[in-house]
Amino acid sequence: MTKTKTKVLAIAAATVMTAGIAGAALSDLADYRRVEALDATSTAAYPFDNGANSFQNATIVNSSKGTEFNTLEITFDKVTDFTDVDYVAVQLNISKLGAGNTVSFGAGFFSQNMGGIVYWDTVDKNYGATSSVLFQTEDGKFNSAPLKANKTDSDLFYREGDNLVFSETAKGTLWIPTEALNKRGWDGGDLNNLDRTKIKSLYLIYNVASSYDWELQFGSIGVYDGEPDTAQMKYVADCTKGERRNGYFLGGAPQATVSFNSDKAMPKIPYAFAEGEDAFKNTVNWKPTAANETLTVTFDEATADLSDATHLLVQYFSTQAPRLQFTLSDGTKKSAIAASKRVFFMPMGANYSDWFVSTNASGFSFGTNKGMLMMGMVIVPIENLASGVNLTAVSSLEIKTGGATDVIIGGVASYTAERGDGAYADGTATKLLDLAASKFAKFTASAENTLTELQAKPNYNKMYGTSTTVTQDVTYTGKTYNSEWSGEEDQNTAGLIWIGGSHGKVEMTKDTYQQDALKFTATAATGNGYTSTQDLGSQYSWAGAKGITLWARNDSEIEVSFNLEVECTAVVSKSNGNKQAVSDRFNVTQGNRFYLYDVNTGKTSIYMTRPTVSLPVGFEGWVFIPFTAFNRASWSNNGVTAETFMGENSYVNYLALSIEAAKNLNASFSVNSFGAYYKTPKFESAFVNANGDSIPELMGLNAQEEN
Repeated sequence: MTKTKTKVLAIAAATVMTAGIAGAALSDLADYRRVEALDATSTAAYPFDNGANSFQNATIVNSSKGTEFNTLEITFDKVTDFTDVDYVAVQLNISKLGAGNTVSFGAGFFSQNMGGIVYWDTVDKNYGATSSVLFQTEDGKFNSAPLKANKTDSDLFYREGDNLVFSETAKGTLWIPTEALNKRGWDGGDLNNLDRTKIKSLYLIYNVASSYDWELQFGSIGVYDGEPDTAQMKYVADCTKGERRNGYFLGGAPQATVSFNSDKAMPKIPYAFAEGEDAFKNTVNWKPTAANETLTVTFDEATADLSDATHLLVQYFSTQAPRLQFTLSDGTKKSAIAASKRVFFMPMGANYSDWFVSTNASGFSFGTNKGMLMMGMVIVPIENLASGVNLTAVSSLEIKTGGATDVIIGGVASYTAERGDGAYADGTATKLLDLAASKFAKFTASAENTLTELQAKPNYNKMYGTSTTVTQDVTYTGKTYNSEWSGEEDQNTAGLIWIGGSHGKVEMTKDTYQQDALKFTATAATGNGYTSTQDLGSQYSWAGAKGITLWARNDSEIEVSFNLEVECTAVVSKSNGNKQAVSDRFNVTQGNRFYLYDVNTGKTSIYMTRPTVSLPVGFEGWVFIPFTAFNRASWSNNGVTAETFMGENSYVNYLALSIEAAKNLNASFSVNSFGAYYKTPKFESAFVNANGDSIPELMGLNAQEEN
């Protein structure tokens, strides 16, 4: 270590911190001595682990705006004798700057004194032009904190009054020399009674009216009895063996939260409920019509002991995006999921969950707007439900809706496992409501006629002919009126608009069978020349299908063409052995066969993609596009492959139709009944017999047309 000589003179009078603590008393005079001190030119070995995982066990502190002063106290592993301590090293990551692109706080140490509060303060505005408090980044570089009102480009952090102000995000170690500490006291604290042999904690104090919306991560804390190049660091708060989930106290206004990385860990919990054809036997379909309606699920036993459980598991399916609030009840008291806590979702067929949402006061929502698979189980950490309810005698789960919706709720289970790496593997699931037999009486809806029992997953599709061919009616926001767009409207309010696309128009029309259909027209070519209609259906399964079918009609005097983009969510095997659900986008690609069946001529034609799907002049009928004509978009690489595309347990989350505006300018075409076909049609002509597998025979269209 390179060292410099520094003369230290203790301050005779301490001042009130900028944080605003009233009643600060005079400090003692300290010794005048010469010491070997760290400064910005020093070189010393970085004291903690560095790199990507250096803060994996960190305590994460977030602050939002408030009106008062807050304190964060980090209690040491044990009360520590600071008599001979020269330096305290605090592993600190400024992971997010707050208001004014800064983080500002005062810091110090509490002593375990009786009566009042006495503490050591790290920053004294009278200390001089430079401070001996330093920040060492993980590359080993030391940074000093000059006293000033504003930062300069060379400052990583600086002192403003009594506070340390970080003006850049930084990951490293805060070095605090004990010789620079100033004794302070309030609430009757006796400054003569500061016991250096009983230092118990590090504290931060900050004004949430001016310093807020930041995130700090604290790792380990160590002390040195001597210079860092000669003394060995002793841990007083050790995060090297895991998270320190206890020993944190937030004082003042409640505008701060403490969390840990494992709170965000994706649970590795075995799927607890039936799969496949038996997945929805004895479940219930709940269709509340208004906000605050409730569904109460009473458990098999009068009470269940969840005091050792780590998670609550609920079987779930919905094609919508309901906002739900889960509440546990012990018959007397209730406890709802706390706001800002995470709720996880595991798709059926997976063994790993990497999907989660945060809750607010009204609960949580998994849905199409979040790109989430909707058939599986909801996973709620029990600790998110534990406040105010007797976990040894839980009797029911209450589910409250945020509005009208359609949701299926099935079995309920608890899961108990040891917290190891945050993944909760190798635990035990216990059924709280086992639907191996009918338990319809265990479900109670607050509104009449909103609850029915199911024996299988409901079929939201329209059937044409045999069960091997299923189509889905087109649905979209605003289906009852006509829409025009310029490519600039918000897609969520316009219903079908792709931001950044060309101008276009959608109108309501009728298909061959007098059902509502959508008529599209590109009205101007701007931007990148494409316009797109999105979300032509809810989430549904095309697992095991051969391709997409839709009804279409060319309403123009020229050939028209379009492409399809499908988002498929599939369960795939990852390199670590987990089966994980991921989503990717697929488009129709160049040079693949597709089928056209014209209902007016009765003829089937085979066309080639270019890479679009084209409709000849006068065409009206059915389009069959095999999944082999689709390929994953070059920018979408989450892990769904051609082999897993529309495979077992996969779902469609999104379907969009895009038009190259310049080639189709002012040309119109209509579509309806997007769906999937499960048996490859055979071409039939005067020379070839399809033996019952032609498109009209597979779909039963001949009978419909005769009627």
